[in-house]
Amino acid sequence: MKKITTLLFLLFVSFTQAQLFSSVRTNGGVDHHTASRTVTDWLHYDNGSNYTAFGASSGSHTLGAYIKLTQNLLAPHINRQIEEVKFYLGNDATNITGNVTVEIYTDPTAAPAYTEDFPMSGLTAGDWNTVTLSTPFSITGSELYIGYKFTAAGYIIGVDDGSNYVQNVNYYTYDGGAMTSWDGVAAYNFNLQAGIGGATANNDAGVSNVVYQPIMIAGTFNVEATITNYGSTTLNSIDFNYQVNGGTVYTDNLTGLNLASGQSTTVTHSAAYNLTPGTHNFDVYISNFNGNGADDIAANDHFTFTINVPSNTTQRLPLYEEFTSSTCSPCATFNGSYFSPAFLNNNTGHYSLIKYQMNWPGSGDPYYTAEGGTRRAFYGVSAVPSLMLDGSEDTAFDTTVLQADLDAAYASPAYFEMNAVHTIDQNSQMVYVNVNINPFLNGSYTLHCAVVEKTTVGNVGNNGETEFHNVMMKMVPDANGTVANMAIGQPLTLNLQASLSGTNIEDWSDLEVVVFLQDDSNKKVMQSTVSAEDTSGAVDSIVFKDLKLYPNPTQGLLNVSGAANMKLSIIDVKGVVVYQFDNLSNQQQIDISGLSNGVYFAKFAKKDKSTVHKLIISK
Repeated sequence: MKKITTLLFLLFVSFTQAQLFSSVRTNGGVDHHTASRTVTDWLHYDNGSNYTAFGASSGSHTLGAYIKLTQNLLAPHINRQIEEVKFYLGNDATNITGNVTVEIYTDPTAAPAYTEDFPMSGLTAGDWNTVTLSTPFSITGSELYIGYKFTAAGYIIGVDDGSNYVQNVNYYTYDGGAMTSWDGVAAYNFNLQAGIGGATANNDAGVSNVVYQPIMIAGTFNVEATITNYGSTTLNSIDFNYQVNGGTVYTDNLTGLNLASGQSTTVTHSAAYNLTPGTHNFDVYISNFNGNGADDIAANDHFTFTINVPSNTTQRLPLYEEFTSSTCSPCATFNGSYFSPAFLNNNTGHYSLIKYQMNWPGSGDPYYTAEGGTRRAFYGVSAVPSLMLDGSEDTAFDTTVLQADLDAAYASPAYFEMNAVHTIDQNSQMVYVNVNINPFLNGSYTLHCAVVEKTTVGNVGNNGETEFHNVMMKMVPDANGTVANMAIGQPLTLNLQASLSGTNIEDWSDLEVVVFLQDDSNKKVMQSTVSAEDTSGAVDSIVFKDLKLYPNPTQGLLNVSGAANMKLSIIDVKGVVVYQFDNLSNQQQIDISGLSNGVYFAKFAKKDKSTVHKLIISK
């Protein structure tokens, strides 16, 4: 079991450390409520049993528990309504002196779309409780977040035993804070269920699932989908269709189905699709219900998704991000015995590393920064140590597991070639970073850049650690990163800069710059690199903001614009200057066709400043 530590001051009895939420076993219990409405379906992720309860072990806090009802989960119930909500309250719910508030959100970052208070005097601690909404909530098919909140101390939020834990669907709030993923806290589903009522349609079918991956290698793709009869009429025949990027519609007429209400069948389309490099927007849908045209509810007929196909692959450099603290005793154990210098030294060259020092437990690490807090919030981290590997949680007090996970990440292909060059000017306390990306995949991503100090000692706390490694000092330009829109075959250069004034830097000669590209939609880190230091002069984003170098890759003729009075050096991978040109004009074409195919670096210099672009010659 993963060992985790405190975010505040609370105790989870099954662990040896503390964390945000605590738990205690409850006495079980059964639903004692008689429903007053015609609820026919319950949507939930828990297995129906209660195992334990979480809450604040000290002090009264406002806590909320929510589950995300996805579009797929709601698809069979479009035009119906949520009529009841069922939840398990732990024994300490007797401490709730006010109301339990049921909330429904259409957007977890906005105000709730529905809220209703239920006095604790009408509910039961240590048991299931079912409440009936005074106004049923209509289901349109858009995802919903449904749950409840209360103010009290004690173990109150009921969960199952985690035997069928589902990620990315359980969320919590703490003292009015943002809705945060529960995944980083504990692997139990909330005892929380939504009761669906209202009439079903007579003729209604839909595509409830398609088997695919967001990134797939070029080749044959078989469109496999699940078709479900949501209506009361038996489904005997249906047209199964798909279309890609608004092009040809491929249709199979399926007959002899004999699907009663609620039954499903999984089918594979007879026409396979040839995936080629690029973006493929699929629309998989049904039509012609029992040969009589459109069904009664169109909203669940379609299942749309996108597959991106890379044009090539390259070596991945996995990224570690650790959330830790000098006041966290298990952090010392984790860093000293498992995610240790020996482990890291044995894997040199197979990872990049950033450590964010946290401001808890207790007084926290004095090298905590708000930018580290932003990264913590991005991942929903609620315990230290927490180790992320390429954006996924990988905290394991087991070196064998850590090694296996790193080996798997290193073996996984990447779809972006990336390199970076930086200059750190101690006099001006500025950092300049030039990042070059050659994309083999389309998409919009976020580029992050972190200045880390390889060894610090000024933040020694009370956990026994005497030095700390790869401590994040500054995100460049900030913790929000830089938008990077990628298109296959179109290299992207980004020039970043930030002030290092006011940071905790101890030794200016001991700094490193880590750059990584992340997909914010799923938190997946697509690629990382450790920047090389440019000692020839500052990489200045202002001087070179108008500089353009194209085409790249090139067959030997380079077009350069915005390079007036600059010096150009073409450098091979061994660092040898193979071409040099002084005093460029603003618009100029340069013939380097005499150079052989390969990877080079085009360095543009003006006075004491320079920028470097990765250059590919392919004839």
